[in-house]
Amino acid sequence: MPAGSPTVQRMLQLQRTAGNAAVGRLLREVIRDIEVPLAVNHTRPGAATQDDHALRHERHRGHAFVRDRHEDASGADPTDIRQGNIGDCFFLSPLMATVRINPRSIASKVRRIGESPSGGDAHEVKLYNASGDLVTHHVDDRFVTSVSGAPQYAQYGDKAADGGQELWVMLMEKAWAAQRGGFNNLDFGQASDGLMAVSGKRGTWHRIATESASQILTNIAQAYSDGKPVIPITPAPITGPALTWATAAGIPLVQSHAYNVERANRTDDEIDVANPHGRNHLRGISSGTFRMIFDWYLVADEAVR
Repeated sequence: MPAGSPTVQRMLQLQRTAGNAAVGRLLREVIRDIEVPLAVNHTRPGAATQDDHALRHERHRGHAFVRDRHEDASGADPTDIRQGNIGDCFFLSPLMATVRINPRSIASKVRRIGESPSGGDAHEVKLYNASGDLVTHHVDDRFVTSVSGAPQYAQYGDKAADGGQELWVMLMEKAWAAQRGGFNNLDFGQASDGLMAVSGKRGTWHRIATESASQILTNIAQAYSDGKPVIPITPAPITGPALTWATAAGIPLVQSHAYNVERANRTDDEIDVANPHGRNHLRGISSGTFRMIFDWYLVADEAVR
């Protein structure tokens, strides 16, 4: 906010005449316009949940970030990300890949700014638009909630010593829903849009059928070394050979799903691929198996370090 803006001048005047309490009241007025994106208004075919008309927005008390052991000091970590009952892997996988490389860049985009008119905590969340410009959203700690009281979409991260839940993923997802006009518009999309939103970087798509296993491994290992997120996508439907492999490995595969690369080792021909659902990760697969499972992968054009 420019130093000479009327809002800042009014804050300074209030501080001189009425003290910090008046400044606090003014700040609460500034954040009164909380965005509440609409929930999904239908039950998707095959979804094992009740119609979202029955869901409600409820407050979930917690903290933006909770630092667990072995995490960055910011508290932002890819293990905090667990996809819920909506098809927004195209946002969560780029987020997972970006926070793995540069957790502090993600942590800097979420902060508590005061109190929501509903009585909860208000947060500022920054995401990039399609032009690469940062957009600021004001969201609170009310989230679409199932009848059991659990978050319906992105899930909690770590749990704090005081019992509060870690909310940064849920807050970023809510801001993304606001930016796209509602949770309906999070139900499937392009991973390149998610990558731009969380990192401000564009990406290049690679069609796996046009590349050898050796070339794929080289590309991904170089991207991993350079600090560039890599987002592989499964086809629809999953191919027969991939299903046979998955059955033998005991790891279900999801069609049209965005995963993200955790690690690539060119010497050992190993690629670790994470699932934003928080389970059924593909660890230590060969470049040949990677080529069999996925049909596209997106590589960021620039590092996110």
